[in-house]
Amino acid sequence: MFLKMKTLTIILLALSALTTIIGLAIWLMPTTLVIETEATVLAPAPMVYQKVSHLGQFHTWSPWLEKDPKQRHYVTGTDGSVGSQYHWEGVAENGTGSQTITSLKPNELVLVDCHITAPFESKPQFGYHFAAADGGNKTQASIVFTLEMGRPFNVISRLIGLRAEIEASNVSALQNLKRICESEALKAAVRQPLAANAQ
Repeated sequence: MFLKMKTLTIILLALSALTTIIGLAIWLMPTTLVIETEATVLAPAPMVYQKVSHLGQFHTWSPWLEKDPKQRHYVTGTDGSVGSQYHWEGVAENGTGSQTITSLKPNELVLVDCHITAPFESKPQFGYHFAAADGGNKTQASIVFTLEMGRPFNVISRLIGLRAEIEASNVSALQNLKRICESEALKAAVRQPLAANAQ
């Protein structure tokens, strides 16, 4: 009987300690998740900016469409301006939501508020930053993902690997953007001397 009571006491103490640790983790872990991803694009900043600021072109470099190519999407508002929205509805993946441009700084910044409505609700922000480099022939592009999380999702997000998933998605987005813009920049560079010779 004494042994059983001792064992039960140890179990209760262990559970109490575990509960305390979990509680501390929930309150001490940050509730803001910020992830920054960068890439160098061999194309002028205005070209890269135009691809991102016009939501009608988002489907050409979106990492989500690679996973769900039949995803339905459309744009409302004046594309390329503050207030324009990109709406999507997943087919292969059960997700719906919208993105709204909230701020534009030509050739330098595009701020987008994202509202995911399914399979769960979330409101992250994406900041796309562009800086001309190498005399304007290159662009230092970065995506800054910001998500305000309530407790206990700040702990759950770590357990489900949210950071790794977003990082992989942003890397894919920049790689797609890089590939498209560099291809267009190369074609433009080839056309220029041909046009000059034609004159």
